[in-house]
Amino acid sequence: MKKHLIILLSLLIASTAMSQQLQSFSVVSFSERPFDTAANDERYKEYDGNGELFSIIKLVSKTADDDLRAYDFDFGLCEHRVKTVNDEVWVYVQRNAMHVAIKRAGYKTVKHELNTTVQPGKVYEMVLQASPKEVYYQFLVFEITPADSEALITFKPEGGGDDYKPFGNGKVDAGGRSAMSLELGKYVYKIFSANYHATEGIVTLETPNEKHVEKIELRPNFANVALNAQSGVDIYINEAKKGTGSWNGKLSPGTYRVECRKDKHKSSVETITVEAGKDMTLRLQSPSPITGMLSLNSTPLGAKIVIDGKQHGETPDFVEGLLIGEHKVELTYPGYGKETLTVTIEENATAEYNIELKKSSSQKSSSSSTGVSGGHEYVDLGLPSGLKWAACNVGASKPEEYGDYFAWGETSPKSSYDTGNSVTYGKSMGDISGDARYDAARANWGGSWRLPTKAEFAELLNRKNCKWKWTTQNGVNGYKVTSKRNGNSIFLPAAGCRRGSSLSSEGSSGYYWSSTPRESGGYYSYYLYFYSGYHSTYWFDRRNGRSVRPVSE
Repeated sequence: MKKHLIILLSLLIASTAMSQQLQSFSVVSFSERPFDTAANDERYKEYDGNGELFSIIKLVSKTADDDLRAYDFDFGLCEHRVKTVNDEVWVYVQRNAMHVAIKRAGYKTVKHELNTTVQPGKVYEMVLQASPKEVYYQFLVFEITPADSEALITFKPEGGGDDYKPFGNGKVDAGGRSAMSLELGKYVYKIFSANYHATEGIVTLETPNEKHVEKIELRPNFANVALNAQSGVDIYINEAKKGTGSWNGKLSPGTYRVECRKDKHKSSVETITVEAGKDMTLRLQSPSPITGMLSLNSTPLGAKIVIDGKQHGETPDFVEGLLIGEHKVELTYPGYGKETLTVTIEENATAEYNIELKKSSSQKSSSSSTGVSGGHEYVDLGLPSGLKWAACNVGASKPEEYGDYFAWGETSPKSSYDTGNSVTYGKSMGDISGDARYDAARANWGGSWRLPTKAEFAELLNRKNCKWKWTTQNGVNGYKVTSKRNGNSIFLPAAGCRRGSSLSSEGSSGYYWSSTPRESGGYYSYYLYFYSGYHSTYWFDRRNGRSVRPVSE
């Protein structure tokens, strides 16, 4: 019994709460309009099922902007019809109607006695008045998964036509959420997101001053695609650039044109088909180089060829596979000045050049040359070992020129010197002097030329053998090393060194590799280090680019 009372009390409280939320309206007056003939007018008159004229009740409201079409009428057994005529709401009623029950959604039902008996063919007026509508709100919160979908949410009241509006500011936050306070009722929503299927739904808000959370999990409509290409190659998808070397991203289902582009290369084109949920990783075809050939001859023959900083043999020679466009060519020969020219290479064509080198007037004055080996001048300093020192650095044609820079154990100059492209860094090795795989002097000059050892640098540094003087030669700082035995000398320019892609200390310091690695570990090797007032050997990082001054027996 007690349980039943509790249930009844709960229902009563809920009923009372519901009634407090309903609005109210009233019938202010109901009266006949004796001079209104609309019920008999041929344009408006209508007949009931018995063939008698309907009477007409014209509705009027004292409430501004009241929607009279929202009212519903029940005259009991009397037939009636509701019509909108000339922007007015008319109720056609069968004769003998004496009372009416009037309903309206969200309002209390009103039962009203007409205090008269409705007569056929008569016109009446009913004046209504509704209390101001109280509006109740509830927060609607969307939680979208995945949160990073950048979803766009739109909504409209149910039955509100096709006019969808942005929900909130139209976007979700970083957590995939968006909230908005709305009047109680039903709402239709649509959610859009790139690479996901559109989602639709209906939500009902019916609890004032509360929060309703609508959780939505979007269905993927994409695949994760990874495209890998050659370094420096630009990747285009449907003519839009996506990345260089590689690209990872989401693509919607469909067919795509993937193109790899590189300057002075013919693009490679592939077609890929993407299916939702099927991830793929592709290695793209590389663009094909567009090349031509260079024919080089010189007077005298045997000049060393350097194209864009890279060694290419000696004249006469055909250099194949050069990319189209302009290239910087340098020709050097001992006793002659360096010749520099710019050549233009065209596709599938041969560019021919015959260059006459001019003798250098400063060659003899820049060092005390005493001979030539393999096309390169050397100086005999009368050292106890009998060792001959080259007159200039590898990559230079004059003693004061800096020449090329090499990481220890490497035979070609680079644009950048770091761990990622080092050949010998961390590698345990013995002395590399004369080993063409690692000795830059032997690899570039050939013959008996090689890197000096640490001990051979020590012989050059020995005060009994040579005098070291900091000086300037043809505007270049460095050390003039003069033999105390025969008076011959060499000049070592302060060429600095390369770290990463930068040249530093040029004009103030010199760094020259020896062939000798440090006794322990595979990260350091010995080199000649000098600046004004100091010259000695030391060990340091193999990765740095340093000068090479060859020696020969």
